[in-house]
Amino acid sequence: GMVAQLIPLKRHDIFIAAAALLAPRFPEAVFAIVGSEPDPAQGYEALLRSQVAELGLEERVVFTGFCEDAPGLFAAFDIAVLTSENEAFGRVLIEAMAADKPVVATEFGGALEIVVPGQTGLLVPIGDARATADAVGSLLADSDRARALGVAGRECARAKFSIEAHVAQVEALYVEMLKR
Repeated sequence: GMVAQLIPLKRHDIFIAAAALLAPRFPEAVFAIVGSEPDPAQGYEALLRSQVAELGLEERVVFTGFCEDAPGLFAAFDIAVLTSENEAFGRVLIEAMAADKPVVATEFGGALEIVVPGQTGLLVPIGDARATADAVGSLLADSDRARALGVAGRECARAKFSIEAHVAQVEALYVEMLKR
């Protein structure tokens, strides 16, 4: 599944193209797009739905709209995917990792800070549907590896991004500044 506001920057089209590549190999897979379009007049969701129809994926790709229940949402996923082309941080990756889910994300600024490639998730080139499909497919085909990435991701999220970790980092910054 992919959780992201429906805007072109998030590159849902790449997620959908990857789903098309994965669908024949994993006939039981369902691909969820969670999020809403801030301005429906822009027509991005309609464009995405058209892509889904053109690829014959109407029964495989589900648009859920906005959802407030992130923990429940991630519990339903096997893998969390983020195909953004540029994003400052990507908090959704931390939320997925905290929920024990392996992540596949594009190699952009925030993901490089959040995901440890091969340890807490997988990174793929921006705009590369084939690499995204290959990464997701490798995890769907190897549930032990996917589970291990999810567990490591949870520990990483807890250690680096929990409120306790944040407070400790701020305190350390203050201590360092006071020493100067």
